[in-house]
Amino acid sequence: MKITYTQVGDYLIPNIILTPIPEQDKKLQLDRYVRIHRSFLHEHYSILYNQLVLSEKLFATLYEIDETVNARFSSSNNTDKHLIESAILTDLVYSKY
Repeated sequence: MKITYTQVGDYLIPNIILTPIPEQDKKLQLDRYVRIHRSFLHEHYSILYNQLVLSEKLFATLYEIDETVNARFSSSNNTDKHLIESAILTDLVYSKY
């Protein structure tokens, strides 16, 4: 892969071009926990967040989190919703990092 650069003043800035977002990703409804996880990554793990964005793996990671959260909620009987929510948030914060 050849990287091209644009000179701006005294600096050379790489021309980074991402592939277009597929239609299915544009229609993705990010629920509460996915948005929380994305903002947590952006605030606390900005390098990892940028790597996920630039490698175009952010949506795949968010899909995986969305499926995990939905599976947890569907398998529970919703009697202890508060406990399930706190467990999900704890898992999102401490998972994979």
